[in-house]
Amino acid sequence: TNSSNYYEAIHQNNLGIVYETSGKSHLALHAFSKAVRSSIECNGNSDNFESDGTARPDVTLHVLNNAAVCALKSRNYPAAYECYAIGLATSKSWRKRPRTWLRLSEASIGLNATVQKERAEAVSKCSKVEVEG
Repeated sequence: TNSSNYYEAIHQNNLGIVYETSGKSHLALHAFSKAVRSSIECNGNSDNFESDGTARPDVTLHVLNNAAVCALKSRNYPAAYECYAIGLATSKSWRKRPRTWLRLSEASIGLNATVQKERAEAVSKCSKVEVEG
């Protein structure tokens, strides 16, 4: 149900934070991906209220931010970039936060550095042909 997805998202987000603070970034990213999936499923349903009528806030952006920070720390730049791109595409408030743009820039620079390194390694593996003449 919608309520169980909501609490599953919060649980997985908290678990991801525990893993990240314990230095287990891969487990943390796995927990954050489960949290994002659960929060998106929860938001797919328009019922964002508890049975007693209290509102249930959307936790998707919080989870995306936690996942992106964790991905940056573990140098998983594609994952960090995706999290920030999704957040920026879906939230007007994120577009107003300088820190979001700073971290998106970090992810972009990391992606670029990774691509440059891969290209340099590929070029060094190519055989060189010398022409005398």
